[in-house]
Amino acid sequence: MSSQQQQQQQLSSQQQQQQLSSQLQQQLSSQQHQHQQLSHQHHQQLQQQLLSQQQQNQ
Repeated sequence: MSSQQQQQQQLSSQQQQQQLSSQLQQQLSSQQHQHQQLSHQHHQQLQQQLLSQQQQNQ
């Protein structure tokens, strides 16, 4: 009886750990994606600044 309960507890804890790791991976991938978007936006801003400066110089 008690051994069965222990096994069930171990199973549930393993499942929880798997869920946690998958959540972490999802968070990481979404963060990386956000970072890529941010750097891309920043790059675009820089290009726009350069363009406006060139126009002003002319």
